[in-house]
Amino acid sequence: MKLPMWSIFLLETQSYCNLRCPNCMRNTEPTMSRFKDGQPIKESMQTEKVHDLMDQASELGFRGIIHFCYYSDPSCEPRLVSFVKYARSKGMCPYVQSNGVLLTDELCKQLDGVACKVILGLANTKPEEYWRARFPHTELFVITGGNNPSSWWPTHYFPQKERLQAAIKARINTPCHIPYKWFIIQYDGEMSLCCDDLSRLWNLGNAFEKSLEELWWSEKHTEILRTLSEPGGRLNYPFCRICPAEDYHRGP
Repeated sequence: MKLPMWSIFLLETQSYCNLRCPNCMRNTEPTMSRFKDGQPIKESMQTEKVHDLMDQASELGFRGIIHFCYYSDPSCEPRLVSFVKYARSKGMCPYVQSNGVLLTDELCKQLDGVACKVILGLANTKPEEYWRARFPHTELFVITGGNNPSSWWPTHYFPQKERLQAAIKARINTPCHIPYKWFIIQYDGEMSLCCDDLSRLWNLGNAFEKSLEELWWSEKHTEILRTLSEPGGRLNYPFCRICPAEDYHRGP
């Protein structure tokens, strides 16, 4: 089985988020991997390595969407604008997904017309009109109502236990093609399988030690995705058996 290329590249350049949202997995997963001695970890990937990974992706023919976050907020990244510009120079489509708190008027001005899309997530507290005025030349997706728990979507370790269990039960025997879509490299180089693999449970390798080509098309990664693409495939992996995610990406 030859995996198709991923369509979204999550290249996390730093580990920090400025908020502690109660529904976010970085604050609910048991290992608390984003904290040390109760405090958020603040570490960054070297600029040269960020560029190298974008270069590798470009050389492999990737021209899709790239984010610079994964359970972190890109507005906490002082190099964000330069990374967005570098991604554009490589033919990629950089998205900025943020809670909006640290998106100053000056930062909005620098990103407007450079980022392909700005997404203001559940923690956003400002109305859409506020953001439209700051991003007149950039596609926007604004989520409001994040203070309403009924608007939260379930992930592993979701605090609303009844909703979580109902979602797990509904998905347990369905295939999952979500990992076909995402290529996730965390701030320390570790590869994650999917949007819920914050704890790096799969040991898929490190981008500081192997190339993107070796990581994505490895025998281990290929086999996991093949298994998950079959009905009942989630039953083969303990973490997937308790996953509430709907198979929104149907087919490779």
